[in-house]
Amino acid sequence: MATSDYSQRHSDILAQQDAEAKDEADAKQVVHVFLWTLFVFKLATLGALLYWAGGREFWVILGATSWPWIVIPAVALSGPIGYQIRLRRVRRKREALRRAEWAQHDTVRPIEIIGPGD
Repeated sequence: MATSDYSQRHSDILAQQDAEAKDEADAKQVVHVFLWTLFVFKLATLGALLYWAGGREFWVILGATSWPWIVIPAVALSGPIGYQIRLRRVRRKREALRRAEWAQHDTVRPIEIIGPGD
């Protein structure tokens, strides 16, 4: 009797975990669809601006309306990029210290072996 209760409880937990994983995947998909829709409409708007307002006026309108599309990703990516730069610098320094630890320097004199007849 206890085994069947355990099996039922275990299968209920697995079913709940599967449902939560599916909901999480659906939520990610919704976010991606929303962001891609924004991106496509932004490109369509830029195309319409280029068609109706050519030349210098286009660049002024583009700069005034598109700055969040440049600044926000730049700020969001600065953290991971800064982390990678620092990580590579630290690894390069660690490797240099490791090489220096085992390097044979010219200032160290070799040990002279003195035999019994010397």
